[in-house]
Amino acid sequence: MIYGWIFSLQRLIFPLSLTIALTACGGGGGSDNGGGFVPPPAPEGANISLSLADLSGNTITEITPLTEGLVRASVKSPSGSSLPQEVITAEVSLGRLIPESGTALTNTNGEALFIVQADGVDGAGTLTASMTYDDISSSGSINFSVSTDLPFTLTPKILDADGSTVASVVTGDRLALKVLLTDDRVGEPVQNQVITVDIGSLGILSPTSGNAVTNADGEASFIIAVGELSGAYPVTISAVVPGGGATNSLTLSVDQAVRKLGHIDTQGNFVEGVIKISPSGQLSPGGNAALALAVVDAE
Repeated sequence: MIYGWIFSLQRLIFPLSLTIALTACGGGGGSDNGGGFVPPPAPEGANISLSLADLSGNTITEITPLTEGLVRASVKSPSGSSLPQEVITAEVSLGRLIPESGTALTNTNGEALFIVQADGVDGAGTLTASMTYDDISSSGSINFSVSTDLPFTLTPKILDADGSTVASVVTGDRLALKVLLTDDRVGEPVQNQVITVDIGSLGILSPTSGNAVTNADGEASFIIAVGELSGAYPVTISAVVPGGGATNSLTLSVDQAVRKLGHIDTQGNFVEGVIKISPSGQLSPGGNAALALAVVDAE
């Protein structure tokens, strides 16, 4: 009787213990953070992408006096939507930036435009664009090269009376200076362009203004009357061309001329220091005679 009662009591206690254990180990599935708080995501800045093209929209990497660089800054939010009416600040390490303020406003497509020009210095540069969005600063950059070379060539040559190219002349010579201007992009002469020449103290230049216009063959012509002083004289040639100026120069060596006065006899020989009289001998009253004077060089 007693054993039967104990056995029944054991059967009752075991489910009760199991229920208590399950209650203690179970629960409401609470989170590991203990409070259920999830912090908001950290703010992100805008995305800035840059591209470089010429004014016709062709992608380029080099900026020259004839090719300005158009930098397009495209600005998007972290979600990828365009950001209009945002102030973009840009700066360049080489070249000239337009607008000079270095700031531009994005349009309805979220794009701001800047222009980079060559400013007389060759090299490689970087444009950096930056802005602030949701109090977060963002930036982007693009690299480019700058060349100040112009595709125009001035080719001068000095010709003597025989039309031969010379680099050494003598005092008193009369010379022709021809200057050819070509466009190296197409290999063609440039016509109707003003060429300016400076000969310093070499002599007298014609036209006296020092300016002449290229003809249909791209050539400008000048005349130089060499002075009476020997030495080495620089001749400078320049022209204003699209994108800037083209220049070139040469040096002309001038020796002292040897001149002799006299006449050429009937055998073709030079007789120095004597004026030729024809006819020779006595001259009758009312008669005529011719005086001949020859000027020769050392040859």
